Amino acid sequence: MQSLQEVVGAALSYCGLPSVEFLDVVCWKGIISSVAAFENDPDALPDMHIERDRLQFKFPVLINPKGINNVLDYLASEQYCYGLYNIDLFGGLVYQNKYKESKTASALRQLFSQQAKGRRSFVLISTFNVRDAGADEYNEFLDSVRDGLSGRPQSKENIKAHDENQATRLKLCFPFFCWQQAHALGLEQIVCEATYYKSSAFMIHFFQAFRYVGGVLPQFAPVSKVIEVANEPLYEMVGQVRRKMREFPQVL
Repeated sequence: MQSLQEVVGAALSYCGLPSVEFLDVVCWKGIISSVAAFENDPDALPDMHIERDRLQFKFPVLINPKGINNVLDYLASEQYCYGLYNIDLFGGLVYQNKYKESKTASALRQLFSQQAKGRRSFVLISTFNVRDAGADEYNEFLDSVRDGLSGRPQSKENIKAHDENQATRLKLCFPFFCWQQAHALGLEQIVCEATYYKSSAFMIHFFQAFRYVGGVLPQFAPVSKVIEVANEPLYEMVGQVRRKMREFPQVL
């Protein structure tokens, strides 16, 4: 994380879900300049205020800014620009409401738009429950990648490997979704890593960084980018050790 300060800025303004104990804020307090924290459990909220006051951070820590307790609602509707986002997307990426809208996708699109308006590079940390629904959309995406890479050596083997389970599907789909949103707005995806782990459930954790480069016309790169993402490994956490869980056939 500290190595990304040169890209994002000297100190990072944080937006996200640090837990009642502010665990990640405590871990990264040396590089954080301010915190916008969210908690939608009314029973946990008093404890969060107590813990914030007990920890006595040297930077401002605002809990549920503007009275909004849902981070996705905040990201979708407010004006903001942060250097570090840490969000749990347990509702999934493609789940749609009765109006055929994905709350997660809409919030993420607005996040990229806000960062581009502010001309701000940033880090995006996001976590999914691998039981995320929406298999049809993931399969349609994989079919489109399969068609787009048709004829390239090992592309069939690579896509078949990504279609094994929801973790491998997310590992390909989510980073490419983020790249698409960022690329059109002058944001360059410079880091993208996916890590699988088990806590109360099976999770997949994404660490991404985006550099604002600006420009009017983005460079054409969807084929090369999807190959880059498809060829990346999937990591796993074993205790405190991160190791490669799965390597994929390399598309040439």
